Amino acid sequence: MKQKMMTVLLCFLFLFTINSVAAENIAKTAPKAVLTEQVFTFKPVVEGTTVTHDFILQNKGTTPLVIEKIRTG
Repeated sequence: MKQKMMTVLLCFLFLFTINSVAAENIAKTAPKAVLTEQVFTFKPVVEGTTVTHDFILQNKGTTPLVIEKIRTG
């Protein structure tokens, strides 16, 4: 009985260790979106005037960053 418990415990520890290493590898190879500024406040403008502002988004990760949807706030 003790040998079975020891075997189960060792298997559990082995699987836990493998899972931890795999999670670290996934985190290292993930894309990472970084904005230079997260908020921009426009100065007052005349009604009907079109205003624009560019937000710079950089991928600081090691895999391609895929942007599927953008929402304004």
